Amino acid sequence: MTLHEVTTQLFNLSIDGFFNREKFTLQRLHDYISAMTQGEKAATVTMEIALPDGWWCFTVSKLPQFGRGFYDYTIPDNREDELHIKSRLFCNS
Repeated sequence: MTLHEVTTQLFNLSIDGFFNREKFTLQRLHDYISAMTQGEKAATVTMEIALPDGWWCFTVSKLPQFGRGFYDYTIPDNREDELHIKSRLFCNS
């Protein structure tokens, strides 16, 4: 997917555009993820999204091996899977 497709889908999934405990516009979300994944190498950004069942950590990854400008996102299916995202995040800091 393109970054535009990823950010549009995430924005539409969120409750009122809330990410990282702040209200985002679609453009701000796009710009934030773009800035966090700059460069030619693969990169991943971890954020929080407000969903109907609470706040969830998710990742957006830039995957240049699949073509220029290819991105994908992962929202975990359950809290156990979310803990894996959080543990990677806090272990790398």
